[in-house]
Amino acid sequence: MHVLKDFRDALDFMTKDHFNWEPYSDDLIESLPDYYRMGQGIWRVNAPIFCWDVVKARKRHW
Repeated sequence: MHVLKDFRDALDFMTKDHFNWEPYSDDLIESLPDYYRMGQGIWRVNAPIFCWDVVKARKRHW
């Protein structure tokens, strides 16, 4: 049985007060094998999160 629809439905009803966005702790990162810590300088980004069910993507018309 697929639970993806259940997760999507639950996320749809959440508000910003339900989310607690935190970066990974240093302890967690240090516990990862070396292979997974390679490229650590590009792991983080400040970017908006889009819900494509709400935002309509449009192509540029040149």
